[in-house]
Amino acid sequence: MALSALMTEHMAPFQNKLDRRNLLTRIYRQSRHHRVRQRVHGLLLHSQGMKPVE
Repeated sequence: MALSALMTEHMAPFQNKLDRRNLLTRIYRQSRHHRVRQRVHGLLLHSQGMKPVE
């Protein structure tokens, strides 16, 4: 299962964007896995309106 699908599935119970952002920020700071931190960083940037550069 892709990380984005996993995050969407597990984030469904949250009521607002602040709860989601707090969870992502905590994961970003506490994860031992570099790839997870990279992915979460991308999600946080996307939530701020930034687009990926190709």
